[in-house]
Amino acid sequence: MKADFNSYFSNLYGSRWEGLSKHLNSPEKQICFSPFSHKSNMALDGAFEGLLSPGNHVYSNPEQSQSRSSAGHLQNYIMDPASLAPVLALQVHPEDQVLDLCAAPGGKSLGLLSQLGEQGHLLSNDSSPARVTRLRKVLEQYSPQEIHQRFSLRNKDGTKFGFFHPKEFSKILVDAPCSGERHQIHSGKTSEWSLKRSKSLAMKQYTLLCAALLCAQTEARIVYSTCSINPVENDEVVRRFLKKKKDFVKAASDVFSESTKNALEKSVGLEQTELGWIILPDTQGYGPIYFSAIQKTS
Repeated sequence: MKADFNSYFSNLYGSRWEGLSKHLNSPEKQICFSPFSHKSNMALDGAFEGLLSPGNHVYSNPEQSQSRSSAGHLQNYIMDPASLAPVLALQVHPEDQVLDLCAAPGGKSLGLLSQLGEQGHLLSNDSSPARVTRLRKVLEQYSPQEIHQRFSLRNKDGTKFGFFHPKEFSKILVDAPCSGERHQIHSGKTSEWSLKRSKSLAMKQYTLLCAALLCAQTEARIVYSTCSINPVENDEVVRRFLKKKKDFVKAASDVFSESTKNALEKSVGLEQTELGWIILPDTQGYGPIYFSAIQKTS
């Protein structure tokens, strides 16, 4: 018998599903993220308490939150702070060559860009021309003019990206297209959900990870993330990748310091899964976001 949306996730999450589904159906909890302000200067490690101060809380995209710096760039990008956890897990250093493989709409790219120094560079890619146009607008509007030379954009199929940029990057974020169950609930499209489609997406997600591996320098760090709550698109994708590519990759063991992990647990409700981490909205109201950190070994 074909599983429907509610029965499938009820079986997965058990007694937790009733509360989780209620929070997934509630308005998304967001903040004003100011990556280039001196106040929140994204040394992301330990920055979550500042980001989550009461003055930063918003629950929609209010126009009144927009303000410009003295340099002229917009300061307040509205986003779920849970989305910055994969950026933190990537552990970007100022000199890194960074790839954001599926970058639109751009919040994570802003977080990555804010970590780079003069020797570092961010390449943000998206397969959709329209989304790349939006991505360019976000990066240009929300970063100072002098930072613009530190990023470039591409409009390529992410699954084939390794052929264009082999062994170029020291840090790679794969924020993969996923089922986005929260969006399905909000748009009233849960009747269109199917496990078959999730498994099809998982195949593409795995292919994106393989492309990232081709792009990675030796010892490069790859972070895989989705906004799905389904292990089929999360841990199972990572499990397959670690198994199939075991001669070239391993699970990263140094994802967070103990103090950072504790701060994330307290502020956004970080939970550990078998092969990664997940943030679900029935704890602190943020998410969902899943991510896993992987190290290229050879």
